[in-house]
Amino acid sequence: VIISFRREHGLNRLNYPLFPSHPHLTNFKHFMLRNNGNNYTYDYIRDMLISSLTVGLDVDYQKGRSVVVYYNGNYFGIHNLRERANSDFIETNFGINENTIDFIDADVNRRDGDNERKGSDADYQDILRWLGCTSTGCVGNSASASSLSDFDLRALEQRMDLDNFTNHFQSRIYYNDRDWPGKNLKRWRAPSSAQYSRWRWLLYDTDHGWGGYGIHEQSWLSSLQFATRSDGPSWPNPPHSTFMLRKLLTNESYKNGFINRFSLLIATYFAPTRVNARVDALTAPIRTEIPFDQDRWNNRGTSIEGTAIRAWGNARPAIMHSELRSFFNLGSPVDLTLTANGNGRILVHNLPVLNGNATFNAYPSVPITIKAVPNGSATFRSWSDGNTSAERTVTITQATTLRADF
Repeated sequence: VIISFRREHGLNRLNYPLFPSHPHLTNFKHFMLRNNGNNYTYDYIRDMLISSLTVGLDVDYQKGRSVVVYYNGNYFGIHNLRERANSDFIETNFGINENTIDFIDADVNRRDGDNERKGSDADYQDILRWLGCTSTGCVGNSASASSLSDFDLRALEQRMDLDNFTNHFQSRIYYNDRDWPGKNLKRWRAPSSAQYSRWRWLLYDTDHGWGGYGIHEQSWLSSLQFATRSDGPSWPNPPHSTFMLRKLLTNESYKNGFINRFSLLIATYFAPTRVNARVDALTAPIRTEIPFDQDRWNNRGTSIEGTAIRAWGNARPAIMHSELRSFFNLGSPVDLTLTANGNGRILVHNLPVLNGNATFNAYPSVPITIKAVPNGSATFRSWSDGNTSAERTVTITQATTLRADF
């Protein structure tokens, strides 16, 4: 159910902090009351879990919380209160007038009322033409006909937010979302904004991920191959939807960063301990309400503790590591431990190390670019091996610990 505010009914927007964990969001033209979508008979939290695991990655995602809903005094049980994934999202989250942005739904065949387009897609289509692809497909369905040079990669960074793109795509790949990228892919930019003039991607509708919708979403299936197929069907992964990632991976420096960033994400943002803590946080507020919801809908199969969700999250890291090694033909990994000592942080190919400390898989054949970044007025002194370059590229051949001293 979409709740809309219109001036003829009194207010054209709601000024209220709908999400306590995001008190700065107070301006809404719409919000949604959702019964957990395709997973409503299995659990109450999967889509919100998937989205919120990206907190800290600069991924644009729908915020959410669980609520109890009554319609005209009749009890309708537990719903997910969510932001709507349209141009209003940009106005609410970034304070940019929705009439000044380019907001594009990549699936032009949507029939659910949310296939909104604002502004123009001409700039992005020009990017695709420049990279050797048209809006209807790639030349020869292949991104490897010509590799992307470092010069062109830097030029591309001026037009699309590569960190945002990479985090978005790696998250979807990790979640094994099989209703994407030919569908459920929206991107936006604000041409008049210095900060947000580059294309960014919006994460939403992840119901087919995390093992949530049948055998095709199970954790052992190859999601990297799925997201880079050059001959996929019109749904869910046609060639035009995988072209950008395929083209980027022809660049050696981007490919190295992709591997190392993904390895770091698996060890930190998607670590089972973090996933299980998030499951606890999402189930705690509704635990006592679940029996009433089950009685209302005569559904005893809905998970109270998210058992299946936890099992999938516990199994996924090892499977994803194995897939990385197979897809990129990597050898055996060694452990790299990075630690920030003092008032600063460490970036791995521009991806911040979560909480300043991490141990993750490194591959001798894949150089790693690390950078020590001081906070505020702090200064970087040196790495624990004596190197004084804040940014450096290292090749790790054995278990190694590097500490950045600030």
